[in-house]
Amino acid sequence: MAELNKIHNFAKKWLAEFRNLMVSYKKLVSHNFGEECSELGFQVYCGHIFTEKYGKINDPKVFKEALKDITDINLLGSAIYSKWNYFYSWAYSSTEILEDKNREWFILALEHLAKLSEAKPYGDIKKIKIISNRVSSEHYIFNLEDEIQQSLTIESDGHIWFSAYTSEKRKDGKYKKNRMHNFRINPSVAENIISDISSYLCYYDITENYETAEYSVWTVEIINQEGRIYKFNNHFIFIDDTNHEEYISNKIRNALKIPDLFLFDGKFEEDIIDRVVIDYHRITKVNTKRAFDKEKKPFDWNYTERLIVDRETKTIEHIQDVGLGCTVSKKYTSKNEIDDILDGLDIDSLLEKDVIEEKYFDLKIMPFEERKYTITATLRNGGEKKISGIFDKKGLPYGWEDFAEAIYSFISFYGCGEILSPAVYGKSHDDIILCHVKFKDGHKTYNYISDFDNIDVGDKVVVPVWDDNHETTAEVVKIEYIPEKEMTIPIEKIKHIIRKCSKR
Repeated sequence: MAELNKIHNFAKKWLAEFRNLMVSYKKLVSHNFGEECSELGFQVYCGHIFTEKYGKINDPKVFKEALKDITDINLLGSAIYSKWNYFYSWAYSSTEILEDKNREWFILALEHLAKLSEAKPYGDIKKIKIISNRVSSEHYIFNLEDEIQQSLTIESDGHIWFSAYTSEKRKDGKYKKNRMHNFRINPSVAENIISDISSYLCYYDITENYETAEYSVWTVEIINQEGRIYKFNNHFIFIDDTNHEEYISNKIRNALKIPDLFLFDGKFEEDIIDRVVIDYHRITKVNTKRAFDKEKKPFDWNYTERLIVDRETKTIEHIQDVGLGCTVSKKYTSKNEIDDILDGLDIDSLLEKDVIEEKYFDLKIMPFEERKYTITATLRNGGEKKISGIFDKKGLPYGWEDFAEAIYSFISFYGCGEILSPAVYGKSHDDIILCHVKFKDGHKTYNYISDFDNIDVGDKVVVPVWDDNHETTAEVVKIEYIPEKEMTIPIEKIKHIIRKCSKR
């Protein structure tokens, strides 16, 4: 969508040209006019839409009366473009554009376009209120906790009032308020938002009534300093490509730093998870004698774990309190991977689970052991959300398995390092690398020497077999690093691995 001031400048510029009695027809039908129309987003082949709505108006006097009802800047601009294109491409002679009735038509149209695109079409705006409603008559079923309506008020002095409502009804029949934010932003930012919204509404002449349509709708009230109220409403536009509704909506989301606003397109972003904390607690009743007990008696073994994934510090921290004064703590710092893990989380699936009757746990849980958990997610805009329950397959949230696999894969990749690994300290650069391999469907292992130290247990390798040394594949099941003098088998009798397969 072009800025209104650009449209206004275009209209004033060409209005002066058409009013100039000395102008040549070549200037009026030059390609510059068409290029400027295209840059402003006007459509050259939209003349029929204008005609369907207002009729085929060529008489300037009739056109002047019709203009009183025309407020759609985009449609009027496209009608001007289409009319000009007739003289540019199809007229018997392009000089016809200079005829009095044609010149007057363009003057009237450009005058009206300049008026519509004035900087303040609604006067000095005091505030704008937007109500976006996801409820439609398509009978879509929402969960009680789903947000279905949002109210956003932006005042020119920078005050922002935001409320969101769920589908759950109060006793008075109104929607239950889910959250509320009242804050202030820089007045200049607020004025820019108000200007963008008013330009959008003016540009598209959005006045249709969609209250009974089978769409989710939004409504806007503009109140100027004189107290005059302008009302608009329309439905959400759901298309894949970036459109004007999405463009203006994203500008507001970014300016207010609230990514899950419905606004004009309904294509809100899910809130961002900045931190996840999982607290795990296992209580096991142990019936044994401890070193400091005089006699055998049961006691509760309290074992806890805490897993923290934090976007700000780029860390994953895993703390195990084994009990009896033993605590194990591991901390991982990664600049990019932590963001990827948190961005890959589905908020709803991580914080939703089946509602299980308590009697299930009474029947299924082991009598001497109890496992519980609490998940706390810190959202960038929505505060904290928690979920807790029994730590088992039915008690955990839907998305637990995906989350656990992502964390486990991350931690496992780094392992325990190298300084404690016999695979590192237990070999020398001149050791023989002896690989024990097993062939498919076989149980016996065979020895092969590797000439390269890039093979791991589980790798598939190509090896020579039998007297003719034809090639086949085998799996490495064990690797040893042995000094040559300690080899119990003559080296010359052991065949060598040909190469490592590209895939396991």
